Amino acid sequence: MRLSKLFPLILFFYGFSALAENIKLFWPAVEDAVNYEIEIFSDVDLKTPFKVVQIQEPKFKFSGKPGKLYFRVRYQDEFDRWSEFSNISTIQVLAKKVVPKIKIVQKPDKILKVLPAVSPVKKPNILTQTFGVVPIFSMFSLKTENESVKENIYPLLFHLEKIHHDSIFRGELAYTALSNNVTPMDIGGSWSYRLFNRIFMKAGMGKYSLKATSDDLEVNLSLYYYLLGFQYDKMINENLKINFELSTKFGNPDTNSTYFGKVAFQYFPKWMREDMRLEFFSSYEHWHLEDQTETLGTDQINLGIGMIKGF
Repeated sequence: MRLSKLFPLILFFYGFSALAENIKLFWPAVEDAVNYEIEIFSDVDLKTPFKVVQIQEPKFKFSGKPGKLYFRVRYQDEFDRWSEFSNISTIQVLAKKVVPKIKIVQKPDKILKVLPAVSPVKKPNILTQTFGVVPIFSMFSLKTENESVKENIYPLLFHLEKIHHDSIFRGELAYTALSNNVTPMDIGGSWSYRLFNRIFMKAGMGKYSLKATSDDLEVNLSLYYYLLGFQYDKMINENLKINFELSTKFGNPDTNSTYFGKVAFQYFPKWMREDMRLEFFSSYEHWHLEDQTETLGTDQINLGIGMIKGF
């Protein structure tokens, strides 16, 4: 299980020396680190750093004046949490070494290719509080012992989500308002806790209601349920995040049960603001419902694309 507290790095630079024009610092890489911050001081009291830098790689190169320098490092994970600073390490900067210039004669038939500079990849900020609106195209079907209804509906999915340490709190409302024959609504809240690495256990509760009418059928139900399942989150690259979810909803014995699966992608276009995301998802949901007079089942296949904004 991943610990909620970030442990500081331990550095081993003591009395290390380098030339003034080529000072190289490096430290142990952390697997889940998004950024590193290094503070460099010229005074032993560490009152004011003369250089503070945030970088994505566990190394830093710079030039400076001869003398003794002191530095420390901390790191940031994908949930925007910073570790404590490492212990203080020292480096002795030596005077600049003078190297005589050497003229290189190049033959005309050999042309040197100059490669373009490659800037480091900037990883996206992880949004810890978000509000999302996702319009959905849904293929809905309902079956009873005698009748069936099939219809395309267009729900709207609203969500509020907060990430806190190893937990994700989420509230959702999925409501269909543009259909005459079928109107499902699902409102609920959930809590996901990191079991290990990228895998979360998910639990929650909510209310499901359904109104459906046809020539020979009328359904009007409302029920409360509990949710239990798992989800998996992973950053594919600096512009794409993927989420898998598999869960079940259940209420009173022999009253209702459902199976729910979802695959979602969050895309971070470079042309959008840093606090905004696009979400694409597809999901499948099956309900099995029973009461004293009738048994019915519903199947719903959803496709959605919408906007997520941090706040």
